[in-house]
Amino acid sequence: MQQEIVGDVIDKFTKLSEGDLRLNVDKDYPGDYAAIKFAIENTVTSLNQTLLVIDSAAGQVSAGAAQVSDGAQALAAGSTEQASSVEELTVSIGKIAEQAADNYENVKLANQDTEQAGRDINAGNERMLELSKAMAEIGATSNQIANITKVIEDIAFQTNILALNAAIEAARAGSAGKGFAVVADEVRSLAAKSAEAAKQTAELIRNSVEAVAKGSQLSNETVKILEDVGKSSMRVIDGFTKIGQASAEQSHAIEQVKQGLGQVSAVIQTNAATAEENSATSEEMAAQAVTLREEVSKFKLTKQETYTTIPAALEAAAQQRPLEANKHQGFGKY
Repeated sequence: MQQEIVGDVIDKFTKLSEGDLRLNVDKDYPGDYAAIKFAIENTVTSLNQTLLVIDSAAGQVSAGAAQVSDGAQALAAGSTEQASSVEELTVSIGKIAEQAADNYENVKLANQDTEQAGRDINAGNERMLELSKAMAEIGATSNQIANITKVIEDIAFQTNILALNAAIEAARAGSAGKGFAVVADEVRSLAAKSAEAAKQTAELIRNSVEAVAKGSQLSNETVKILEDVGKSSMRVIDGFTKIGQASAEQSHAIEQVKQGLGQVSAVIQTNAATAEENSATSEEMAAQAVTLREEVSKFKLTKQETYTTIPAALEAAAQQRPLEANKHQGFGKY
């Protein structure tokens, strides 16, 4: 009997050494040998359960590592695309910043031109005021000339009357007054010509006065228009100044956006590098899990369905060991 039991034990441990954990201790081990049977059964059960747990855990680690690797690769790819998009956006923002700077310079130039135009308008306004004053003086002088012409007309009229009286007296004197009559006729002719010339001069002066009055009115209207243009020019200058200030603030804000995008790009690149490292680590974990499962597969295990869930089986085995140990303390009881 003893030799038979020893042979069976050797057979069981030989199978264990070959990795075959599907064995069962079918023989009865009487007496003190029952503890050996219990130890073999307990060892086989524990090894089965432990290796099944390791195999299952390795499978879960492999699957989880694959998922993590896929996620990390997707994150790395997404981060790369984001970095590319941020870089393109940074370039676009840079172009906008350049355009804003150009707009600011153009506004400054336009403001300078508008200020110069305002100064020119003010200078023209001053010249128009001087012209208006000169035309007013011309009008006053023309009125004075018109008065003088009136005096000339009066003198010509009086001269004509005197010449007429002299001719009458010469006619009364007969032949003695004949020469005086000729002189009187000549004086009358000159008086008539003077009166006609004075009349034409008065007409010209009247036309000149009217023209000067119209010119003065137009000059005043021009002065008013130039004043309005000057005010509008000042408003335009104020608008350009505000636009310049807004352009400067816009350029500053765009520069801050560029700096922020640079920081975002750095973070995205860091995330991409970290994701690639995680992907490599996950792939390494998956490879190690595969290696572990390959090592476990070298053992011939009892099917998992033989047990309850693996954690529950381990817990049940842990609870059973003290009971069985107490039951089989010592070899002398069997």
